Amino acid sequence: MFASYVDKARSIFIARLPWITSPEVLRQYFGKYGNITRASIVYDKDTGRSRRYGFVEFSSKSILQKVLDRRPHVIDGVEVLVKEVQNQSGTDTQRPTSANEEISI
Repeated sequence: MFASYVDKARSIFIARLPWITSPEVLRQYFGKYGNITRASIVYDKDTGRSRRYGFVEFSSKSILQKVLDRRPHVIDGVEVLVKEVQNQSGTDTQRPTSANEEISI
């Protein structure tokens, strides 16, 4: 899903993206918080349509923290779900966005 060479400690998972959102839109939106090293959206291999989630990697952990602290985020007119990417070891580094919200990554 997210390549092993990507630093998950500096990355966010974004869900509930509008169909029209592109990686460039993610770069532009999250770029106002600091330097982005990678932005991607996951597409269905058969249809080519967005699967409505993606990832952004920042150049530093402090930028990632700034993004998490400034939730909620609205992209292309839709409030999206933003979470810190989990460590490979299964250690959960995500902070819940609310007591009733849960998502498996």
